[in-house]
Amino acid sequence: MPNYFCMGCGKEYSDLKIKSNWFLVRHGETDWNKEERILGQTDMPLNETGIKQAEATANLLKDKHIDLIVSSDLVRARKTAEIIAKATGAEIILDRSLRELYCGSLEGMYIPEVNEKYGSFLDRPYKELGGETFEEVEERAMKALLNHRKDHEHKNVVLVSHGALLGLVLKNIRKIEHAKSTGLDIGNAEVIKLEIGEPCDNCGGDLYESVERRPSA
Repeated sequence: MPNYFCMGCGKEYSDLKIKSNWFLVRHGETDWNKEERILGQTDMPLNETGIKQAEATANLLKDKHIDLIVSSDLVRARKTAEIIAKATGAEIILDRSLRELYCGSLEGMYIPEVNEKYGSFLDRPYKELGGETFEEVEERAMKALLNHRKDHEHKNVVLVSHGALLGLVLKNIRKIEHAKSTGLDIGNAEVIKLEIGEPCDNCGGDLYESVERRPSA
């Protein structure tokens, strides 16, 4: 069985020198997540379930030798990061560029209502309703990720952000199309582990993936 899979091309490796680990974490649940309402950049706190989810994720990460936590500054992500920091002892850096996709006038609307009125908006957001496009979010997310990787080389880092943004990060790393990225269903407080290793001899990428699901709250 291979131990590592290159995220850029899928090549399998049975042995690889790993330099550091990054853990991508979506924030815990909010009431609007539970009610299937569009959050976007609306600043909504974690609910009781979300706090328990974040605590379960913190317990998962406490023995991973975390050096740093980089988080969106929105309260649901920040609180998730604070819970993880309490368990790991790691410093938190807040970064506005890790905020969720801004959905303009649709924020607060119920997802079934949006699907009925605007059809494909959730598959490919457009600016006419005052929000951001996937391309804009992907650009700012990848710029932030690359900057933090450069600034914190050889550190084990937790990055706490949001579902759409993290899906677009994975879409970019995996080199898949936008339409397919909407199928990346990242659960609340889920952990996706990226291992940074030697460059792949097939595509030159240095990110390798394993997935760790959070325990049930």
